[in-house]
Amino acid sequence: MAVLKTLEYINEGYDWVIDLDIEAYFDTVNHDKLISILREKNMNDSTTLHLIRKFMQAGIMEDGLVKPSRIGVPQRLTLFLQLFLTFI
Repeated sequence: MAVLKTLEYINEGYDWVIDLDIEAYFDTVNHDKLISILREKNMNDSTTLHLIRKFMQAGIMEDGLVKPSRIGVPQRLTLFLQLFLTFI
């Protein structure tokens, strides 16, 4: 899909292509900062914010053991894609 869109832009006369790599972005999202940004955007429902924070802190399972997560968010969830767009 990205290659087709790039070809479309080239055919329209664009000369520049910028490639952004956000591979490790989700691993470094600061929980407190994200919650602050959501509050700034008028998401003031404490139950929703609490649920988002608990979900972010749910941890990561490696080799059958759960490790706590203090930074970062799950990458493959629709909720966090929306939060990512809010955060940037």
